[in-house]
Amino acid sequence: MWIALIPGFVSISCGRHLDQPGKPVDVGTLMLRARLRLHLERLQQRHPDLLGGKVIQESESADYRFRIVAPKAVVAALVSREVLAIEYANFKSEVFAVEGRSPYEVALHRVWSDFLPLQRPPGRTVGRPDGAQDS
Repeated sequence: MWIALIPGFVSISCGRHLDQPGKPVDVGTLMLRARLRLHLERLQQRHPDLLGGKVIQESESADYRFRIVAPKAVVAALVSREVLAIEYANFKSEVFAVEGRSPYEVALHRVWSDFLPLQRPPGRTVGRPDGAQDS
């Protein structure tokens, strides 16, 4: 699951050990993975009771260099708090208001643009792979 938050972008998936490839995932834990350490540090600062004592692991060979492993209930509480704290009308504008023009803010605009073609104009029908029509 990808989540773009004001503090930063994280990818969330089941926990596993980087030093034990092939070992089954731990469905009771989740990894908060980030490309920037800063994004995890900001989450720790915003939620010290949930993440303050968690170690940010670093692996130069991983697709996401930085990660925190935490119980699933802890990550669920963090995501819930972030949702309940929303008080803005436009996410990208809020990120800009918090940190100005930054690589993260620019990346958010690129992601937004990349997803725009998925939105079809109203009334346009497009065939689905199963032959049915989607409108």
